[in-house]
Amino acid sequence: MRFNRLLYFLTLVVIWSGCKVNTDQQETDFKISNPDEIRFIEIESKTFGHQVLSLRGSKWWLNDSVKIRQDAIDNILRVLPGLKVKFYPPRSAWENMIHAMQNEGVKLNFKNDHKQSIKSMYLGGMTNDERGTYAMLTGSTKPYVLHLPGFEGSLASRFMMSENQWRDRLILEFDPKQVQSLKMEYPAEEQSGFAIVRDPSGAWSLKDHQGKMIKSSETIMMSYLEIISSIGAESIENDFIYRDTVLQETPHAILTLQMDGDDAQRRIRFYANRLEGAPDPERMFVYDDHDFYLAQIRILHKLFRPVDHFTAK
Repeated sequence: MRFNRLLYFLTLVVIWSGCKVNTDQQETDFKISNPDEIRFIEIESKTFGHQVLSLRGSKWWLNDSVKIRQDAIDNILRVLPGLKVKFYPPRSAWENMIHAMQNEGVKLNFKNDHKQSIKSMYLGGMTNDERGTYAMLTGSTKPYVLHLPGFEGSLASRFMMSENQWRDRLILEFDPKQVQSLKMEYPAEEQSGFAIVRDPSGAWSLKDHQGKMIKSSETIMMSYLEIISSIGAESIENDFIYRDTVLQETPHAILTLQMDGDDAQRRIRFYANRLEGAPDPERMFVYDDHDFYLAQIRILHKLFRPVDHFTAK
């Protein structure tokens, strides 16, 4: 009889221990091993409200209307498989941690193609050494300190951005084969201007600033279009207080682009930054009649080719 009672007691201990382990494992399983399954990321914060990131084709969009820059998505997806619990905080710290997550952090819900939840969690608040982020899975009983080995700073900051911070910053993005015409003007050096034009037969031609045909290699023209088909800015500065001052200046260059299927041409103007006297050697302003950008000259330099570039032997 004593043996049976002992066996029964041990069985209960094993069952209770197994349940505790399973609960702990569930509550500490923050990583998403296969982030390629993610199609939607729902973000809720007091700072930016409700935001939804969604994948359409190969591009991510914010609230179905704003194209997201790829590096912002990459900064999220590449950390998810490596998330680990750094340590288990004492119960006395739980209240402050939960308060920090509610007021300074975000609630995240990662969903698959069927809009089924893959993982849902809260992130926000950091340890004093800024190497750990407070975290708690939805439905969990207690918070933890989460980290990504080798990373310092708040993991929550990767999800807490304004619309402009999420936005794609590409000034130019096009398929070179879909270009009907591209014209580059240099107001201070008109003779350096040129135009690349594709006729109805698909043949490419080069023209000088006066519209005169110039002999050039189709290979050189296509190479140029491919090189400039993706040009990004450093930041979007639509609220820049001196924007109107800049736009009153003569542009360094004006690019006019006509694409297949587009009724209207796109015009982009490039301005030297002379606000502090001599032109800034590192950055320029760019305006496309909609957005005002700050861009690095080392990136823009590949755009600014003279007509001689296409005729050099």
